Amino acid sequence: MGSCFAKWACDYAEEQIGYTEGYNNWNKFADLLDAINYYEGCGKKQNLPWCCSYVNACIYNACTTENDPKWTAYYVMYQRTPNLSAVVDYMADYFKDNDAYFTDTQDLQRGDIVFFQNDDGLCHVGICVDWDDNGFYTCEGNKGDSVQKCFYRYGEVGGYVAGFGRPRYDAWEPNEESAPEPVDETVTVELPVLYKGIDAKGEVLTIQALLKVFGFTSDDFAIDGIFGESTRQAVMNYQAARDLEVCGIVNAETWNRILK
Repeated sequence: MGSCFAKWACDYAEEQIGYTEGYNNWNKFADLLDAINYYEGCGKKQNLPWCCSYVNACIYNACTTENDPKWTAYYVMYQRTPNLSAVVDYMADYFKDNDAYFTDTQDLQRGDIVFFQNDDGLCHVGICVDWDDNGFYTCEGNKGDSVQKCFYRYGEVGGYVAGFGRPRYDAWEPNEESAPEPVDETVTVELPVLYKGIDAKGEVLTIQALLKVFGFTSDDFAIDGIFGESTRQAVMNYQAARDLEVCGIVNAETWNRILK
């Protein structure tokens, strides 16, 4: 099991402010989670309402990678297989079933998962990223068609704000106690040069997912392990944006930059 830190979740959440969905609810958060089979046992969730996928992606990106971060995210969010957390009610139920759901918003902490309701029940979810004496701030995906930062006053439970879940973070951020012990040796990993037509599905899947998450692909880009023209063009987009040689080939320089 890896570690997960609330600050990392909040930082990632705020970095996404302004992100806008594509055609028919297409969004990069569901794309990332579908690529790793996050909603195990429940199928893919692309082209569906994506407020839950945004929150799950925030937690996933806050997990360290020494072990599979998907299972760390499951632990932090009290989730299990089949993972039903693409639906707001089920995401809330995971917290409620583990006595980690609360209704007094004055107890909110940064990194808590805030649930919203309408006349029909729970309908939306976001992540608390800050607070002050008057209320709290959330980042919410699928707020309209984008990621937005919102403010709510304390005591709005019973209105739009229903309550919140508290994930099992290790801490706010790494410190001497929670951070992994440093190692003295450097590990070198050899990665293949990738180019159009190469047969290297695992590495191609990796580069495709990274290009997608960083926003260098088209809306209909497929993470399929096939290095075709669309992948070549995405690589060129990335290289041009990072002042690298624009060649469409994932060489050592491109690998080193995108994996930083």
